[in-house]
Amino acid sequence: MSYKKGRRTRKVRNNLKLVNKESSCIVSFHIPTALLDAIDQLVEQGVFKNRSDFFRIALHMLVIKYKDFSNPYNKMMTTIR
Repeated sequence: MSYKKGRRTRKVRNNLKLVNKESSCIVSFHIPTALLDAIDQLVEQGVFKNRSDFFRIALHMLVIKYKDFSNPYNKMMTTIR
């Protein structure tokens, strides 16, 4: 499955959109200073290349974790935890 955005085509695999750098978007949001400081420390330690790398990886992991959330069994398991 694929869909078009402008001139670019994005491929979809397992309901997750695979996006290349040219078609990425800028997202702006507020974050607590303490959390940003912790992210900056991870970047300084070399765990992540930069803040953007951290957010891309973190968001990708969350999407993978919750991709089947619409499944009623997964909703039940989430409320039990």
